[in-house]
Amino acid sequence: MELVEVRNSHTSACRDVVAALNYPRAERDSNTYGEWSFIGVFDDADIREFLAEIDSAGDDIAKVGRLLHEWQMSARTMSDPIAREILDGRTVDDDWVEVTAAPR
Repeated sequence: MELVEVRNSHTSACRDVVAALNYPRAERDSNTYGEWSFIGVFDDADIREFLAEIDSAGDDIAKVGRLLHEWQMSARTMSDPIAREILDGRTVDDDWVEVTAAPR
């Protein structure tokens, strides 16, 4: 894929994500975000941060690819409700128990 095609593809994908932010969260589904549907697991502030990082990468295809991979891996983690609670800091010490070996 040539640089111009990659740039056009990313510009189009960014446009889809920006357009999605114009809809109330309750009206969005994964299709609303277009090609980058994985981004829907994040809150709007994180989505704006994602767009800023992609924008700052400019024409550096390797950097854009790396950013997309990193955000996709984060999206996979944030899709797990338990991992999300832990990462969001919504758990307390009482949520955890110490596991010991069963007596023999």
